[in-house]
Amino acid sequence: VHITDIMISKNGETEYTPYGKYKIPVEVSGNLVNHSSNELSDTDGSITVTYNEEKNTYTIKGTQENNTDVYLLNATTSIGELKAGESLTFALKRISGSNTGNIRLTVGFVDEEGSIDWTNYAALSTTNNENIRVSTAQKNVSIKYLRFHIYKGDYDVELQAQILKGSYTSDTLPNYEPYVEPVTTNIYLDEPLRKIGDVSDYIDYGTGKLIRNIYEYRLTGNESGWYDRNLSYDAYGIVFRNPTLTPNNMTGTTALSNYFKYGSIANGRGVFTKASTGTDIQFNIADGQLGISKDETTTVRLQKWLDWLKDHYNDVPVTINYILETPMEEKIDLPTIKSLNGITNIQILTDVKPDFSGKVTKTR
Repeated sequence: VHITDIMISKNGETEYTPYGKYKIPVEVSGNLVNHSSNELSDTDGSITVTYNEEKNTYTIKGTQENNTDVYLLNATTSIGELKAGESLTFALKRISGSNTGNIRLTVGFVDEEGSIDWTNYAALSTTNNENIRVSTAQKNVSIKYLRFHIYKGDYDVELQAQILKGSYTSDTLPNYEPYVEPVTTNIYLDEPLRKIGDVSDYIDYGTGKLIRNIYEYRLTGNESGWYDRNLSYDAYGIVFRNPTLTPNNMTGTTALSNYFKYGSIANGRGVFTKASTGTDIQFNIADGQLGISKDETTTVRLQKWLDWLKDHYNDVPVTINYILETPMEEKIDLPTIKSLNGITNIQILTDVKPDFSGKVTKTR
């Protein structure tokens, strides 16, 4: 019995990935400040914070004797995820009124260990009418604990608040838009996107093509074109001559493998290097690794190497990934990704992020 395309339901929600496919979630989001008024926490009674749904503004009134936090969102839910190096932009804008104490719009970045970083905020002082600030995640985090931090002072002020994924300045910040629930659209590929250094596969929405700059080859041990040679640094080289697709003409390490990592079965000289004899890919292996001795004949060494590849092929094949001299292009079916009415931020929820180009369809 061969079962494919299984749909799994959990708590009424379905997660479906076609059999043998790789899913790339594409999230479209706008302002991440959810203005649901029932999320506002109680203060000590001296300060009130209300939300005007029609105007999309907050009004803060009263006298604050001690600093206080008003939570718009607590830690039970998250308004998004950030990977290390990705940014959030915080923006506060005074619409009317005044405040003699500072106001901060703050979130907590929560890492996998539960540690919270509170240094992410925008602040309205007593004089500035707008503040824009960018925070960059130093590690992978969830965005939680959305809140106003209200300092000691008198308040009768109306303001707008927004948080956007990405980095903006006062010149590039989009016009204010209310919160819209993020929408995720999935793209399905036969193989995952790959990356070596700064070179990666990508999706061109303008042409509807998948561009493969990285090629993965699964070694069987039956390929023609293998040969063996001694090296001068207590190692030997196993060379794969003329692979099916030509590697890019780069110096140094140009290929990666699931079994061979820098400094392990590579004698500290990288993973693979492109040999000087055309399009060969060379494995530099330290003496004694894989049960193969440098003192054995080239014929014996090569046969042991091929046997080793064959032993792994039916379990976890040895793969090589390398940058192509000529990228491969493939026309693929792509879903429509609709923009929001106003702010639109497109985030690729994968480690290897494809570039996107082309037009988006306006909705709402």
